[in-house]
Amino acid sequence: MEYEPLPICGKLWNIPQTAERLGLAPKTLRNWIFEGRLSFFKIGGSVRISEKVVLELLARGYRRGDI
Repeated sequence: MEYEPLPICGKLWNIPQTAERLGLAPKTLRNWIFEGRLSFFKIGGSVRISEKVVLELLARGYRRGDI
């Protein structure tokens, strides 16, 4: 399903999509969310992470433990 990205945060990706882009396990992202280290949206019970957050992590050249 295609949708228009929100102007503030860009596209919203689910946990598996985000994990693939960052080269991480989905469990790692769930842990970061649970610990409050990663911002996210909850839409109808589904967790979504904004493209902007992912691009900022990649631009910073994050390493494990940076977040």
